[in-house]
Amino acid sequence: MTNKYQKANQITDANYDLDFGGILEKAFSNYKKIALVAGIGMIISSIILLVIFAGIFGSIFGFADLTQTMTGFSTTLTWSSELIIIIAGAMFAGIFSPINAGFIQMARNANANENYGLDTLFSFFSASSFKDLFLSSVLLSLFGGLISFGLEYIGITFLGTVITVILSFLTILTIPLIIFNNLDALTAITTSIKLVFKNTFVLFGLLVISIIFCLLGVFGLCIGLFFTFPFWYSMNYIIYSEIVPLTDINVLDEIGSVQE
Repeated sequence: MTNKYQKANQITDANYDLDFGGILEKAFSNYKKIALVAGIGMIISSIILLVIFAGIFGSIFGFADLTQTMTGFSTTLTWSSELIIIIAGAMFAGIFSPINAGFIQMARNANANENYGLDTLFSFFSASSFKDLFLSSVLLSLFGGLISFGLEYIGITFLGTVITVILSFLTILTIPLIIFNNLDALTAITTSIKLVFKNTFVLFGLLVISIIFCLLGVFGLCIGLFFTFPFWYSMNYIIYSEIVPLTDINVLDEIGSVQE
């Protein structure tokens, strides 16, 4: 554990500069390499997670009334039901976190001209980092959800949304710090916040451009979103690689060694 704290301190103590144009160019270059495979992966993972989502909420509200519950939910839910949904949503975020890690690993492999495929997206379910990926996403989702719930309860809904967005922005580097630097969940979260605070405006501008580009997929009958959204992961990885010095470690090789 001490080594992880030392590693986190070394990362946060180092100064870094970001070349806005250079990062954009690298992110687009990386995206072009993974767009097709990642897009297909987005479709497959979305179908799988939709089934899981339906299972979670169906078990809570009952499968027979699921459709009715989802359509009339904002006016019929009690505060206890909303808390249950926040908890279920946090579990859902935890389940999805290894797939997020898989997309970032795909971007890393493409950047290093190494092999990747659809199996890369699901590789972290069997990795030693699964626990920290799951825990970090659950904690962040719960924290954001409970803050939004509390502010909505006192009638300040908009502020809750703003805080949730800020939290997501500050913790953008959490997953790569876990899978590439082997940090535990809490250390990765705090390290990400410290790193983002060092260059907030440049990072914010880069992520805004990423969101705009991803949303361009709406014009392709929304199906295009599956093939534009992987740009988010390319940008995430390139930003991380520009901030944190990378060691020449293939995470998938480490996964294999753990399994053996």
